[in-house]
Amino acid sequence: MRNALFLAICPTTPMKKILYTAIAFALTAGTAMSQQLPQFSHYSFNGMFISPAYAGITGHTDLMLLGRYQWVGYDASFGDEGGGPRTGLFTASIPLAKISSGIGVQVMTDELGPDRMLNAALSYAYHIKIGESKLGIGVQGGVMRMTKDGTKYRPNQDNDGAIFKGIVHDTKFDAGAGVWFHNDRLDVGAGITNLTEAEYQFIETQGDTVLQGNNTMARHIFATAAYGIPVSENVTITPTGIIKYAEEFSWEVGGRATFNDRFWVGTGYRDQDAIAVHVGTLLGQADDQRHGPQRLVVATPDPLAGLE
Repeated sequence: MRNALFLAICPTTPMKKILYTAIAFALTAGTAMSQQLPQFSHYSFNGMFISPAYAGITGHTDLMLLGRYQWVGYDASFGDEGGGPRTGLFTASIPLAKISSGIGVQVMTDELGPDRMLNAALSYAYHIKIGESKLGIGVQGGVMRMTKDGTKYRPNQDNDGAIFKGIVHDTKFDAGAGVWFHNDRLDVGAGITNLTEAEYQFIETQGDTVLQGNNTMARHIFATAAYGIPVSENVTITPTGIIKYAEEFSWEVGGRATFNDRFWVGTGYRDQDAIAVHVGTLLGQADDQRHGPQRLVVATPDPLAGLE
């Protein structure tokens, strides 16, 4: 089971900065589909992870920090941490209004047992004005480091010559591209990562034996949409959805209801995997008249096991 606490700081006008604290709970069940990049239930708050074209598209400086530790409370057989998946993600989306553009930053770590991934990328997006809407076209470049820690393997035979004994790693260039359409009600975006489909090679010398392994990163394609529907003066309903492809398709759908721009509750379903419930509330407000609109999103682990 998984757990996470979701916090957000968002603006309502260029002269004010609003503090939102949102506690997001996701009840999970079943097994996850095979996918090389991590999946996030909060995809509707995570445009930079989906497409480089999201960079600066909202006109706000958006910062997002997420931490997730799965299998909380699991009693490992070997007295260690049990190899539970750990994921950390930081993204920044910064508008460059004077040149109708935006830049983005992404740093991600993902650990599953002996396997670790570190990705750092920069994005650039050009924005085309279409009436009251914007169309962003973006590209991304970065590096990805893949590591295998042989000290975390638990072989049946200590002298198994087919298993790495130490730490081996490889680093490759990575690239991505995407598009994003945005206005006050509608967001539609698509992106592709791992364009180079890089092959990572791991080599270790054990005496007279050279042990070699490899791992090829598949292209990951994302397409997402969200639409805000005002149902009354104080209530907005926002259906959301995302389609993902990495050698096989998966999808998620969901929605949230926002009340008085202060409180929201939502739910979502991931194909054959998980049901999520999200709750958020506005706790405070502060003025910021120097730097214009800014938004910060933070997610950190919650100590309660069995929740995301």
